[in-house]
Amino acid sequence: MQSVPGRLPEFLANGVVGLLRPEDRVFEAMLDGWRAQMLARGLGVPFIRSSCSLVARFQEHSNEYPWTWQPIHVDEFLADRRTGPKAVSVSTLRANAGTIRAFCYYVTDERYGWATFCSKAFDDVPAQVEAPRV
Repeated sequence: MQSVPGRLPEFLANGVVGLLRPEDRVFEAMLDGWRAQMLARGLGVPFIRSSCSLVARFQEHSNEYPWTWQPIHVDEFLADRRTGPKAVSVSTLRANAGTIRAFCYYVTDERYGWATFCSKAFDDVPAQVEAPRV
């Protein structure tokens, strides 16, 4: 059977994450899968790097993982991006929101297996936490 780009990796397919930082390992595998999925869709490497970097910064800012993210985490992250000495423009803020939304679409798409895996491993599932902004 041919592997689907972005699908749950084989080393996690048996449902066993292992004891060493399982949350970090699964999040890293999610980002790796998303990279593969975007590459398979023909997106450019700089765009992919930028998108994955933003999602990693969001995860670090929220100190939560995709299966525990809530809309308030997105709001806080975007509000912090809009204020301070390195405030981003409104258009950048909307692009950031779109990137988080795209990642959430990926991890909630049943074709990739993340929701089923997270349900078994963490007793929680990723959700779409970013709605389109006006």
